Amino acid sequence: MNTVEIKKNGSPKQFNPAYALVEVMMHELANPVQAARTTLHLLRSEPLSATDAMSRVQGLETALERVAIVIRNVQAVKDSSLIPPASVSSDRLLTEIVAECTAVNLKANVSAWPEQPVILKLHGAAIPILVSHWAAGARAEQQILNLSLIPIHDGWTLSARLRDGEGAVISKESTAIAVAGYPAAIGEFMYCAGGSAFVKEDNIGTFEIALNIATWT
Repeated sequence: MNTVEIKKNGSPKQFNPAYALVEVMMHELANPVQAARTTLHLLRSEPLSATDAMSRVQGLETALERVAIVIRNVQAVKDSSLIPPASVSSDRLLTEIVAECTAVNLKANVSAWPEQPVILKLHGAAIPILVSHWAAGARAEQQILNLSLIPIHDGWTLSARLRDGEGAVISKESTAIAVAGYPAAIGEFMYCAGGSAFVKEDNIGTFEIALNIATWT
């Protein structure tokens, strides 16, 4: 597996989770809104049997539910974008990520986690929601999110991985400059908490997000 790292360049940027939430809205709403518009157009323009019409209506309901989910997620984390990061224990973080994964029909598989709680610096209300809905939206075949939290020299790295990468893998800094949707919001929140985030992509799509989490000094 070949890995190419792409880093942000140019002038320094002030990271802004609120701006990233706008990016989430624009990116995540685009497909379901287009699907709904297409379905409405077909319902108006084509003679359909009762069965076909019901199928179209179900597709419209699915698209509208995706819109509602995105709006609920942004509403749930918007307050976090306006306040500083807080102290969050690793145990609480894991509990909330697992709960959010369960809510979106994902199984969380923990491969490595501190035996004793550690105190992390991050927006604890936002990260579990954003990570779980990124994973759910990726539509991985096995619907399992593999989690690990391991120490690094100046903090901890949280890895959220859906599968192994295939072929050439690109690592991108997870900011609104380089990526879109939930990964952009995750990265912006992490930078505002003194950390960072990276996404890994292959020819299929994004399969892992790594969050470098700062600790209080």
